[in-house]
Amino acid sequence: MEKHLERALIEVYYALAEFEQARNREQGKGGGAGPEADEQAESLFITLRLARWGLETALRGLQACEKRDAEASAVH
Repeated sequence: MEKHLERALIEVYYALAEFEQARNREQGKGGGAGPEADEQAESLFITLRLARWGLETALRGLQACEKRDAEASAVH
């Protein structure tokens, strides 16, 4: 499970980086496709950031559970 979360998180990091590069290129060209496209792009960026946050939180929770289980096993 942890490997799946890590892989998904890496994919989100790559998507965010590609999105940032594309957005910077468009801004460098002097604009974009209009306000509606800008709103959609911003919504996508926010969704990717929320996905990243969710995956990071899930991964930290899983790691905390594994640490707690390991500590409990060491005590017994």
